Amino acid sequence: MNDITMPQLLQQITKKYPNIAAQYSKNAQGDFIPLSYSDVLDRVLSFAGGMLSLDIVRGDRVGLIADNRKEWYHASMGIMAIGACDVPRGCDATELDLIRILSFAECTSAVIENREQFIKILKNQQRFPLLKTIIIFDPIDIHDEELKTKGDISRFDIYSYDEIIERGVTYRKEHPQA
Repeated sequence: MNDITMPQLLQQITKKYPNIAAQYSKNAQGDFIPLSYSDVLDRVLSFAGGMLSLDIVRGDRVGLIADNRKEWYHASMGIMAIGACDVPRGCDATELDLIRILSFAECTSAVIENREQFIKILKNQQRFPLLKTIIIFDPIDIHDEELKTKGDISRFDIYSYDEIIERGVTYRKEHPQA
């Protein structure tokens, strides 16, 4: 058997079972909504393309600070698809945990779940000299005055999950072989 990566395995399964549900997640009403293997692979590749559009490349270390959710899977697989290394930790990570993990791993970008994780990074941004790009799953208002009191927001390039997916769709059209 040939060695294959997790994204390649997802691609193989998608070819075999494109319309079978691969993921379920709850909507605001509490109903489970399925995503087919084709939809999941498309999200993974679009997330990967979005990262490539930001010059996140093979060998980069990307912090992934989130709890289990559908976007976490898309991000993790997208990071691996471009040959980067995901550096994962859940939202229960303390500020000290993030300092140790993100600085030790020399992360230049981080994918984070929400405003609370962003505040942890902002409050300790001097400890992350290489961190320049932040991708956030849950929408936040970067013009929020309270956020500005936590640190220098302008130091980071900040994108939402949806923006990365949109950038990735465009990137994939412009670079079909990537």
